[in-house]
Amino acid sequence: MNFIACGGTWTLGAAGEIGCSGELRSYTVEEMRTELISDSLTAEDAQELLWLTIPIFAAVFGVLVIKKVL
Repeated sequence: MNFIACGGTWTLGAAGEIGCSGELRSYTVEEMRTELISDSLTAEDAQELLWLTIPIFAAVFGVLVIKKVL
């Protein structure tokens, strides 16, 4: 399976056509695993993201509980 990446931003035309403001590049599954993984989150970034999202889930859960009680 191949994937297409845009070097700029994806655009949507008036007639619904999709365009790219940069250079298009085709990636295979293997290239996605090797080349694009280097741009992924580090372990520290993932841990920080986890600790930042826990309060959001707790707040949503609290709102749902209060809504159900009232």
